[in-house]
Amino acid sequence: MKVKVGKRFDGRPVMLVPHEVIPVDALPQCNFCEKTGEFDFKTNLGPWANGCEQHWRMYRGYRELGIGKGQLWVDRKTVEEVIR
Repeated sequence: MKVKVGKRFDGRPVMLVPHEVIPVDALPQCNFCEKTGEFDFKTNLGPWANGCEQHWRMYRGYRELGIGKGQLWVDRKTVEEVIR
């Protein structure tokens, strides 16, 4: 079975999952610090934000990713198909 795998900002591999792990052209900056914001998520403060893993864990409105909750973004250039 073929699956698509990308690399997180820190180089860890992650399998692409619809509505949860999404390839994008460029990763934005975290809205709370200067790090790369690989998460797009609904905060516990109300609005959505781009955030690094530290700020996602701190301000996330949900513990899981998915529609209406948040996504993990990976750089499209790191995505490849692999056989599992």
